[in-house]
Amino acid sequence: MPRGGYRRGAGKKKGKKHKKTLEQQAALELMRAMIGKEFRPLMEAALDAAKGLYVYDNRTFLYKGDKYKGIRKVYKKAPDAKLLTEMLDRFIGKVATPIGDNKDGLKELTDRIADILSKPAKTTQ
Repeated sequence: MPRGGYRRGAGKKKGKKHKKTLEQQAALELMRAMIGKEFRPLMEAALDAAKGLYVYDNRTFLYKGDKYKGIRKVYKKAPDAKLLTEMLDRFIGKVATPIGDNKDGLKELTDRIADILSKPAKTTQ
């Protein structure tokens, strides 16, 4: 009896999905439905975490040896910069060209900004 090689009609039929793939798709749909129901509270919680947890303090405090009286914001939990970056990247989009030590890129950016600012504003009628 020959082993291996081409056998007509053998294997998975085209367009048919494996049982594991179907289970994963069902789980994904369930997760999407659950998140969809709680989307607003989840987004509010993510924004709160990105902004950090703070309280306002209305006492006299020292700053560099000088006394100040007034209201200041005291963070109990620092803002989550990574989460904020992730949210901005997803909703606004990632920066196409990062600005770094590239002096030519910085010159190009300043030229583009100057060009935009020099154009008259469009008015709508």
